Amino acid sequence: MSKIIKTITVKKDATFTREELDSNSLIALLGKYSDSCTIEYEKETAKFPNGAEVFAPENGTVYYSHDLDTGNILKTSWNNSSIGSLLLTNQNVFLEKEKCESSGKLDNRHFELVQKIYQINAEYNWVADWGNCNQYKHFALWIHASGNIKFNVETIMQGTAVYFCHPAKTYLENLSEEDQKAFLLIYT
Repeated sequence: MSKIIKTITVKKDATFTREELDSNSLIALLGKYSDSCTIEYEKETAKFPNGAEVFAPENGTVYYSHDLDTGNILKTSWNNSSIGSLLLTNQNVFLEKEKCESSGKLDNRHFELVQKIYQINAEYNWVADWGNCNQYKHFALWIHASGNIKFNVETIMQGTAVYFCHPAKTYLENLSEEDQKAFLLIYT
């Protein structure tokens, strides 16, 4: 992420020409006055792909994350780095080690269940055919108010859901609530 300057304060009298204030030479200009000026940057806030803000920990806060290569849990101090921001936008920053461990188990179970759905689809030679409006393409939603899973059918529009055949729907309906939440990556 690039830093956005919020304010520049020069502590002694200085005169700048319009050319010096041009954005290309501003950094060089500030370098000349580095002993007598301070720069305050806008706070960098990580964002999810949909544009929603992700609230980062304060600098120096200890957090835990999953090392995706090894599966180990890493303990790190937050320093607002680009790697930390990437972990944050991918929901891989936890202030408690226990939550980090449990989210890893949830992620693993999610991938197992999605793999099972694809396996059931393959057993029935089922592939979502978006040119066929008569083919039911099931997908699942979690209804927080009632605390359970709901299945919908789509016939003409594709979204970001995992679509599956009717036997896969039956499989998901018979899973425990914990596994249904894991399938949908519901962390609460």
